[in-house]
Amino acid sequence: MSSSTVPGRPVDHFLAAPSNARERANSGSEAPAAPLQSSKIAYRADIDGLRALAIVPVVLFHAGISLFSGGFVGVDVFFVISGFLITTGLLQDASITRFYERRLRRILPALTAMMTISTIAALFILLPGDLLAFGKSMASALLFGSNVYFWRQSGYFATITETWPLLHTWSLGVEEQFYIFFPLCILLLGRARRRLLPVAIIAMAAVSFWAAQFLIGNMKETMAFYLMPSRAWELLLGSLLATGVVPTTRNRAIGALGAAVGIALILFGVFTYSAATSFPGLNAVPPVLGSALIIWAGQNGEHPLSPVLGSTPLRFIGLISYSLYLWHWPILAFARYVAIEPITPFVATLAVIGSVVAAYLSWRYVERPFRHVSARGKIWGWSAAAGGVMALASLALIVSHGFPQRFSPAIVALNADQDDSWRCSPSAFVRLGNFYACAVDLPSHDVRKADVILWGDSHAQMYVPALRAALHGRSALLVNAYGCAPTVRGGQDANCTRIQNENFKHVAALPAKIVILAQNWPQYRKEVGRRTGGKTPPDQRFLPAARRFAETVEALHAAGKTVYALPAVPNPEYELPSVVSRDLAFHGEPRHPTGVTNADFRRDFANVLAVEDRLVAEGKLSLIDVRRFICHPDICHFIQNGHSVFADHGHVTNAFARAMGPTFDAALRPALAKP
Repeated sequence: MSSSTVPGRPVDHFLAAPSNARERANSGSEAPAAPLQSSKIAYRADIDGLRALAIVPVVLFHAGISLFSGGFVGVDVFFVISGFLITTGLLQDASITRFYERRLRRILPALTAMMTISTIAALFILLPGDLLAFGKSMASALLFGSNVYFWRQSGYFATITETWPLLHTWSLGVEEQFYIFFPLCILLLGRARRRLLPVAIIAMAAVSFWAAQFLIGNMKETMAFYLMPSRAWELLLGSLLATGVVPTTRNRAIGALGAAVGIALILFGVFTYSAATSFPGLNAVPPVLGSALIIWAGQNGEHPLSPVLGSTPLRFIGLISYSLYLWHWPILAFARYVAIEPITPFVATLAVIGSVVAAYLSWRYVERPFRHVSARGKIWGWSAAAGGVMALASLALIVSHGFPQRFSPAIVALNADQDDSWRCSPSAFVRLGNFYACAVDLPSHDVRKADVILWGDSHAQMYVPALRAALHGRSALLVNAYGCAPTVRGGQDANCTRIQNENFKHVAALPAKIVILAQNWPQYRKEVGRRTGGKTPPDQRFLPAARRFAETVEALHAAGKTVYALPAVPNPEYELPSVVSRDLAFHGEPRHPTGVTNADFRRDFANVLAVEDRLVAEGKLSLIDVRRFICHPDICHFIQNGHSVFADHGHVTNAFARAMGPTFDAALRPALAKP
């Protein structure tokens, strides 16, 4: 896996392909109800092979095999399979009760087993803040809402997510949310579903795909990645195949060609995509279309590639794919949590082997037996009992705040600082041109009534608690784009250029006279080297970003704005509160830097500091001196009085942001006092 990871998620959780005649007999629907297709669900070995083609890249991607840098596309393959199989079952038996009974049989036993073992491991391994978060994620997983929980907690491919044992359950949330409303759609169509369902599916898929593209275009990739509305089109494509509206072929050569193209499209994503790939949306089309082609190719019988997809090794992997999906991520997450540093290939290999063993045992002794329980009452009763026990366990972890008595107060305090950085509430989002801003103490949500504009990347957002202390009844507008510095023209990439250049036009045109700029300077240190494909010479560090900053300040000054900026500050550039608290817990001392000398900082940031000094001397810029909270005469301290200054790799905690309030107040008071 690359240095940043998000689990690549679901496997088909319903109507797993039976491995023998007895299982085939037990997996069918009980009674057809006005089906679009009259045939029973037949076992297709090639779909098990397709599952294998999905789960293997997912596992190897998460294990850190760079060749499989796009292995996360396995989630899209599983979504299509799931949409196809579940819709086929629903069209043959529209009973909602039986539908959810089958869901419970398929999902809950293996999920409960995994969460039970993971909870026991978490009690011994995780520090209090992490155990508390584990409890919250378990509660959200039981409610099939963990995708929403993790969307609010993490960034797209955020590094810290590598150590969250239940992160992979987000995909279950997507699927189960989909299967709450989709069966109802079929029921509402009633007798007309033969005629109207394909049209409804196409319409819903189009809206879902548009939503994914819209969110990505508005720098909301995390939302697009995790939430069901922007993922539904992938499941709906599988559903469309199940309606029979897509013409099939009996020509074996055409079937083989379709399957071959499908495999090629999936592998294209697996081997060419990476964590830097914008996803989902357009880039999800190849694996989604490839999966659909493979399913379509086998709908009228075998073709020359069927024996390959249905071979014994691929079928075996496909059969255990759900359990393998469930087990591989927590095993890798716990290994990374304890290792702190990136795990070695040897450890990753052991984790993968252990995942396969755990998956087989789970499939053999948990999945299969529960699928064969005949008494319906036992299924519902056992499901309620298992869910209740897990709910009580998660409640205990939350109420106890992660049982902090297991560790020293110093470790507990430092660990609690992680992820404690300000975020804009979704209810505060306001439209600004083609993008969004955040209303700060602005009840009307009228952007023209804001008194102060705070503009930048994610580092602008973290200063909102400090800014609020200086408003005194006034209002502000946060205009930020993650990973994109404020700029009047140009940008570090095309997407940032498009967004921030437009933001400048709106910021310059708004009535607010005070504009505060903030950006994460360290991320722009090596921009010259990235552009040339080589190293960045020390005297060229930050140069392109410093030039853009100067141009932006000068343009805002020319537009009549009073311009302030948060000066460049050093930051750890690693997940400090999480890493150092684990250092202390597992090794007894910090093994990562907890500060930098002032001399080293000034040498590293020389180009930025020179531009700041020049603009201040010219009267075009005022600095709000937050650097003094971190840098003292000799050392810039990342940990002060037992607490981390930073909530992660570079965003200050809410506590430190609030401590900066008087400094903001003193700096802004003269400008705010002007009529």
